[in-house]
Amino acid sequence: MEIKPAKDRVICKLPSAQQREEEKSAGGIYLPHKAKERPQVLQVLWSGSEEYPVGTTIIVPLYVGLELELFDGEYLVFKTEDIHAIVEG
Repeated sequence: MEIKPAKDRVICKLPSAQQREEEKSAGGIYLPHKAKERPQVLQVLWSGSEEYPVGTTIIVPLYVGLELELFDGEYLVFKTEDIHAIVEG
């Protein structure tokens, strides 16, 4: 199976559960990755836009796009307009 995003969409692989760090609060409660209000730094795996070629590292808000379980992990599909920045260097 091959995936080809629409012209204004990109697909990125989400970190695995082991890669997602959990933090412990002062009260001893473990906070899951999703509880953090930080943007995500992801790498583009498939792109329908020439502006964001495959391999580009981007920053997107935490609650954006559509999460899918495909192949060997979880992926995020979202519009290019949701990309806040490109990480260079």
